[in-house]
Amino acid sequence: MELAEKKFRDTPVGHKKYHKRLIYYINLLISKGRVIEAKHYFSILEYLKPSHHSVMRIGYFISISLFDKVGVEKYDRLFVMSKTNEVEIFYFRLMYYLSVNNLKNCEDCSVFILSKKFNQKQLDIIMQACFNLNSYVIARAITVLIRKKKVFLNEQGIHRLKRVLLQHLANKIMETKNA
Repeated sequence: MELAEKKFRDTPVGHKKYHKRLIYYINLLISKGRVIEAKHYFSILEYLKPSHHSVMRIGYFISISLFDKVGVEKYDRLFVMSKTNEVEIFYFRLMYYLSVNNLKNCEDCSVFILSKKFNQKQLDIIMQACFNLNSYVIARAITVLIRKKKVFLNEQGIHRLKRVLLQHLANKIMETKNA
């Protein structure tokens, strides 16, 4: 038994740190890829604190991980109703659309996030969407930010970005040649 699990299990339900330890334990399970087990403990947490912001975040992430469309819709609605930061809402939507390979919505969410203030974790998901879906729209938006010196990529990232842009150029040349 891990220390986090031991602390959680030793804490009585009525204790003021019970929720905090439960959240920590659920996040630990998620980080280890034990999402189904995390969902079980999440149901306990959701019963105790249904509208807490951390609970909504964890629920959204678990729903995305388990491809639970109903859960994703539920937590998206809760995020919108709680007037959460738009970038965070679009970040979760981007993760969902990426998990189901929805190119158009991934591009829309990525461009929106890149037009606002974003953090490194959000940029990592955007880069993943760009490379996995071979998206010219996202690559172009990232290129604009690189020119403005708002985003810095390592050599491998620049190489992969160039590959997406060159593939788009090759496709356009082939379209013009065949037309």
